Amino acid sequence: MRKIVLPLLLIVTSVLLASCASSKLEADLIAFSNDVKPYYKPYDLEKQSDVLMATIKRLPTGQNETAEYYAFDVALDRVEEMVQKKKNPDTKYYLILLTDGLDNVSVELARKHKKGKYNSDTEYAAALNKRINSVLNKEYFFGLLEKENIYNTFQTWPMMFYGSDAQDYTRIEVVEKLRPLSGAQNTYVPEPIVDSSLEGIIETFKKNFIITSYSFYIPKGYINKRIRMEFYDKNGRKTALEADFIREKKFLRKERYVLENIKFEGGLSCDFPGEHIIVSEEVQQGQNSALFTIDNLKINNEYPYSVQSASQYYYDGGKARTNSEFEQNAGRKEDAYIMFVLDTSRSLGGEAENVKDTACMIIETIKDEVLGNK
Repeated sequence: MRKIVLPLLLIVTSVLLASCASSKLEADLIAFSNDVKPYYKPYDLEKQSDVLMATIKRLPTGQNETAEYYAFDVALDRVEEMVQKKKNPDTKYYLILLTDGLDNVSVELARKHKKGKYNSDTEYAAALNKRINSVLNKEYFFGLLEKENIYNTFQTWPMMFYGSDAQDYTRIEVVEKLRPLSGAQNTYVPEPIVDSSLEGIIETFKKNFIITSYSFYIPKGYINKRIRMEFYDKNGRKTALEADFIREKKFLRKERYVLENIKFEGGLSCDFPGEHIIVSEEVQQGQNSALFTIDNLKINNEYPYSVQSASQYYYDGGKARTNSEFEQNAGRKEDAYIMFVLDTSRSLGGEAENVKDTACMIIETIKDEVLGNK
């Protein structure tokens, strides 16, 4: 088997927890070369990002081997563990892989640690892809029954630094080798990122890593009125949603509201249960507004769309009236759990510090997008 020496693997697993009040971003770390070394805390990245970055900088150089798939496997174990701990139906999970090499020892490690008996790297990668697409599901009765999770989302972002050590493979071949590690559950599958420069990787990641959900409140005083939401992304692209705001039911002290007869503008689309209906979260008696969340926002049903600001209107007498109390940046802040898995193999060589710097820039990019830092 040909080996491509790929010194750094960075797996970022982020768990976005919906919270209307505050946002929290946590992270763990795994380092590996010929084996895996976990650094589980987790770190609070709003207060301790410098601590995590310093830990990354101090990671020692390991052996000249790359256990990419086995590290990925261990990372998925941690994701499943956090799913059980968080137990939040609004949680969003992300796994981001940054590598400049392909695996050469994971099949042996999987056998050694009883993770599976695979005959090749290709077989191991296929098993990981299958696991990506069900990692959120819950198992019962010792794994005999599995309940599908339709609420959370999980997404992986594989990225590779295509340097001189990878010249035995074409760029297209490298993309195809990464593709099994690209997957998603309840959302779209990102395209693998392959670039011959670390700067190109981080720029592409910054452009494409976006939060494609948005939450907003509608005052209960607008019941039976038509509502208009206008959205803008970071480039100023405008989209809109119009719908009738209806109270669907009232049970004991709880109410639920819906948006129906929905009309999108600007090529906008999103995922929602039911045909032409978006359902609010349950509203307790005494609360003055209903909370709606729109997920998997896209333009032309293809390109991810992230809302940076919004305006709200209601129709009265056939005219759109502004809700002056609506905060244009009132989209729900997200909590996040991120796990970084770094390849520290000896072949890192002179690129060691540059790749670690790239890992730190990825941390900052995720903080900006998830927490809304400007």
